[in-house]
Amino acid sequence: MGGNALTQVLKGEERYDLTLRYLPQYRSTQEAIEKIRLLSPSGERVSLAQLCKIRVTDEASEVYREGNRRYVAIKYSVRGRDLGSTVEEAIKKVNEQVKLPTGYTLYWRGNIRARSGPMRGCSLCCRSRS
Repeated sequence: MGGNALTQVLKGEERYDLTLRYLPQYRSTQEAIEKIRLLSPSGERVSLAQLCKIRVTDEASEVYREGNRRYVAIKYSVRGRDLGSTVEEAIKKVNEQVKLPTGYTLYWRGNIRARSGPMRGCSLCCRSRS
């Protein structure tokens, strides 16, 4: 629904993914997704809901691997605020409000190089055992 890279387009030395996506009216609601019609091997048109169960869930959009362990990066940018106090506040709130399952670890990484620039970022990574 969100688009998959079908191929890459070259522009000089740069490469860009060419992504195909359904139009918003076909992917904006669960009902719209369920109504997407597919062509079966026999030539019959069937809805996606006839083939599978469509669910809305809160999950990572991408799961990365590092050191043979999965992790999810949660990134954010800071604008109009001091980076240090913003990160301190975020760490405090996450520590108070987020309870991780056994086997998960949490660590913070930052991009403080552009400390005085208009955008500064930080990311929070959550790792599982496997």
